[in-house]
Amino acid sequence: MKRSIFITTAKVAVTFNFVFCLSFCLQGQSRITIKKNVEGVSNYITDIVTWQDSKGLPREVYFTRGEKNNQESTEKGYIIKTTYYADKSKQVVCKPERENNGERMATTGLHYIKNGKGTNYTTQARDGYDFEIAPIFHGENHLIYRVSFWQHGFGQDYKTDSSAFKVTVDWVFYNGLDHFLYSITYDCSRDYKEDGVPFSNDGRSPYTSFDWDGNGIKEEPISGVMYGTHRKFKTFGMKTWEYKEPNIIPFVWEWKEDDDREIGYIQTETYTQQRGGSEGWGMGGDWGEEYADHGELATLDIWRMHYQMNGYQQFKDNRITWGMPYGAVDGGYGTEPPYQCYTLAIVMDKYSENGVKNLITETELIHSDDLNFSVSSGEIVTSGIEGPGNPFMRKYSPAGYNHVLRTWELKAGGKQSTFSFNVNKGFYKNPVFVLHNYLGNAIPTEITLNGKKLVNQNDFLCSLDAKDKKLYCTLLKQVKGRNIIIILNQ
Repeated sequence: MKRSIFITTAKVAVTFNFVFCLSFCLQGQSRITIKKNVEGVSNYITDIVTWQDSKGLPREVYFTRGEKNNQESTEKGYIIKTTYYADKSKQVVCKPERENNGERMATTGLHYIKNGKGTNYTTQARDGYDFEIAPIFHGENHLIYRVSFWQHGFGQDYKTDSSAFKVTVDWVFYNGLDHFLYSITYDCSRDYKEDGVPFSNDGRSPYTSFDWDGNGIKEEPISGVMYGTHRKFKTFGMKTWEYKEPNIIPFVWEWKEDDDREIGYIQTETYTQQRGGSEGWGMGGDWGEEYADHGELATLDIWRMHYQMNGYQQFKDNRITWGMPYGAVDGGYGTEPPYQCYTLAIVMDKYSENGVKNLITETELIHSDDLNFSVSSGEIVTSGIEGPGNPFMRKYSPAGYNHVLRTWELKAGGKQSTFSFNVNKGFYKNPVFVLHNYLGNAIPTEITLNGKKLVNQNDFLCSLDAKDKKLYCTLLKQVKGRNIIIILNQ
């Protein structure tokens, strides 16, 4: 089985010469916290991750660690509840509409087909074993929370099921940002080495089926559905649709105008770099010439959609999913077999604040000629792992951009590191930088932007990884134009 990796390279273009501060500062910013083994959500024990968004307001994610009073429970590693503030006085609580009915943001969601072995099988959140759940990095303002386990196939004995494969998911949180990241690797190397028979799984992870708008009603009509492959699928008043406009960044998006809520997944890479969306579920790659590129939503064949989303619920449900072609789980479509990796930024927020739209635009900017990252004192990091739990390396494109963590990375240069982050079009909100080979044993005593000394907690947020000698730094700025940043390395 041979598949190709597609990589593009962004070019350089720099104009303008200014930077805009955000209209607010994160005064008294709190560190990211994890409360472990907390009871109280349905019948589950949970870990609660709390971070501060771009307005300085707290957001929470509740991860399941199993059912209470059931040590054999495999209900682990997925999100059962989230909270955030639509404004300072209104908390939005997103949780299951009914207790213990399977509503969640699932770590995996697959339709399992093994060529030459057994029959079709759809995996569930509970179809796993040997779970390991723990942060692999917990800094003051940056957190990588890892969930890994073995996903089994046909319900055979877990330990001897040769069709089982390893799943690693990093949930990533940064203080100062409204979204969080979901980065997944499917590791099919064990089965791949045993028999060479390819998997034919599609991938729909993360598979969300809870009340993301926080109004307590999961099954009700929504206002809009939109997604992107190499074209954009759009709905109009939930009556008609079209699939015409060219697209660069894969994404899925749903919203409710009356509640002023939205949810979206935005991939960190382009469609050319890492495939997003199925192949039209059997239409030879793109619905074919015989199928129209617009029509009535009521007569749309849902199985032709590139992402399942909530189509099978007649668009009257809060379900939303990712999607990849059948056969993608064990590699290809941008990832070297026998692994499959991708990273998504997940947004749940007020629809009127354009969070999903702005993040799509920002990711397009990352992969355009209108953003340039360069280093004058130090060195750009040019490659890194393809995904969490995947040993294969991939060349970063654009240079310095880590698609796994959605960060910009460089190696320290002597006593100080100097780099440019130039945005020729639009803006980039609160970029995150990672400085490798950092010499200090504390956060920097000084960071400057265009010659102006920045203030810790107001202008930037740092986390020190002393073990790996890395410094994570979020710049609390809405960045435009030409910018020179200097970090003291001690």
